[in-house]
Amino acid sequence: MTAASLALTGTGSGETGERFRLNRAGVLNVWQYDEQVFHFADGRLLLRGANGAGKSKTLEMLLPFALDGDKARITASAKHHTSLLWLMTDGLDSGNRVGYVWVEFVRTTADGTRESYTCGVGIRASASARSATAWHFVTDRSIGTDLRLEDEAGPLPMPRLKEILGDEQVFERSADYKAHVGRTLFGLAAAQYDEVLRLLYWLRQPQIGEDIEPAKLAQQLSQALPQLDEQAVRAGGETFDELTAFGEQIERRSAAAEALSALSAAYAGYARAVVAERARAVVEALRRERRLRTEASTTQMALERVRTDLRETEQKQEHARSDTAASRARLRATEDSPEFRDQRRLTELADQSGRDDGRARDAAARHERQTSAMQRLAKAAQNRRDEMQHALSGHVAGIRDLDRGLRGAVLDSAIPTPADLPAPAVDDDSRRPAFELVVEQTDRALQEAAPLVSSRMASVRLVQSALAELDRAQALQAQAERDAAAAESRWEDARVARRVIAEAAGQEQSALIASLRAWSAPMDLPPTQDVLGGPDVLGGPNVLRHPESPALPPVPGLAQPDELTDDVLADLPVWAQAAAEPT
Repeated sequence: MTAASLALTGTGSGETGERFRLNRAGVLNVWQYDEQVFHFADGRLLLRGANGAGKSKTLEMLLPFALDGDKARITASAKHHTSLLWLMTDGLDSGNRVGYVWVEFVRTTADGTRESYTCGVGIRASASARSATAWHFVTDRSIGTDLRLEDEAGPLPMPRLKEILGDEQVFERSADYKAHVGRTLFGLAAAQYDEVLRLLYWLRQPQIGEDIEPAKLAQQLSQALPQLDEQAVRAGGETFDELTAFGEQIERRSAAAEALSALSAAYAGYARAVVAERARAVVEALRRERRLRTEASTTQMALERVRTDLRETEQKQEHARSDTAASRARLRATEDSPEFRDQRRLTELADQSGRDDGRARDAAARHERQTSAMQRLAKAAQNRRDEMQHALSGHVAGIRDLDRGLRGAVLDSAIPTPADLPAPAVDDDSRRPAFELVVEQTDRALQEAAPLVSSRMASVRLVQSALAELDRAQALQAQAERDAAAAESRWEDARVARRVIAEAAGQEQSALIASLRAWSAPMDLPPTQDVLGGPDVLGGPNVLRHPESPALPPVPGLAQPDELTDDVLADLPVWAQAAAEPT
């Protein structure tokens, strides 16, 4: 692994969830050390020993000198000055000396791979020239395993180290080395890395725990923190400015809400009372209209029933007329048919035969009775002569009347009418047979006319029944027409009443809106739409209400009374009741 790849994996605390920790530190041929490796336990190292044993010197050589290579800040205490020349020439009388100090960091990645990062400083000092030079290196090799800093000739000089690690991992200038370590190991820029090193140098002081000053400690810790991004600071300031603006806006809206609440509390009671009063009148008008609608509907249904009855009656009347015409046609056909005439003639002959037999029997009996009663009649003949003459005249007159009636009722029908005999003819026995013959002929004519009269009477009764049915149908039709006219009159009255009620409701609404505007004008209130962000309350159907009061349903149809519907009419009483209830 190269230093460039370490720059991607060793930034900060590590993107894999495990950061680099101190694992080992080593000193090779520096000061009084030949070769010494210090092992850290979970990134921690404890050095114990008597005073003067070299604990501070060891710390000065390792940390944080191995992290920045700044030889000017290697001294930890003001009592004893430490320099690279002193460390390398202490106890050396002549010659040159090369040594190394280094620290190793280790971490385990998420996939279980173990990574190491080693940085250190090489030193060369000359006792005769009284000078010391340093170079710096970084590597991912493990010293002692993958890399050895000395060979048979001793510690490696800088050219030899470059051959092994490469020129890109060996630095002659401490500034370049410090920037590289800060970027690849800590993931910090140079300025931020300087703050971290300042804190490490301050914590390295001997007896630091004996004179800790809280103010100075806070200052040092603050200086060690990474600097804030200017853009982030600017964004935070803008956020605070926005929060301040939001707070002012909330305060203004709260004040407006309080003002509106006070206005709503003062106006709600009045508005509810006025609306409830107006609504009661509207509800009453709606009730009247609903009642009139019900009556109109009932009248309409009655009118439909009457029209249905009228159609049925007209149909029955038409059927009756058809039946009457058919009956008359059948009667005429029957009267004109030869069968009817033959049947009538047979009936007449049968009746005549029966009558002849009866008359023959009656004549024989009568002859016997007359013979036995001749003498009684002879005595009474004189008394009854006048009566018989008078009766005979009346009988002849009745026969004549009957003949005239029969001629008017039945065509081609006549009754033989005897002449009015004078009174002496009654006593003339020679004319009695002729007289009896005339009487018998008259009797036969009467009997022959009887069936014709009966048939004619039956036809007359049938026609009279049809005429009576026609009169009843016409009476029903007249009654239906009268009921229809009455229903139409009631419907027209209901329509006029509805129009009057709708106009009254519109006038009531206009009066209510005018009253509200007149009431609100002296108060010099701003339009409610500027405060609430909605339609003007005093110019529309909405009503200001208290925020905690229940929402009133809109009054339907008040803007256009002519467009009231049944659903609107049904909802208005509920709306009026809700408006009248106190909050």
